[in-house]
Amino acid sequence: MQRCSMSQGPVDVCVERLAATMARTGARCLQLVVEGVPEHTEEVIEQLGVEVLPALTGAGRPGRCR
Repeated sequence: MQRCSMSQGPVDVCVERLAATMARTGARCLQLVVEGVPEHTEEVIEQLGVEVLPALTGAGRPGRCR
């Protein structure tokens, strides 16, 4: 399992790692598990939605998974 911790590095590193995993595996959809301190879970989910996922749907990558 590829781990990507936004609390330990910049968002662009997370995007790069997820994009590389998608390219390497041919995956079109990702299932992400958010874990960490419960007080920050909503904040991390928001950061994924605002900063990470939009970057992954650009540059010819698929948008919504169905």
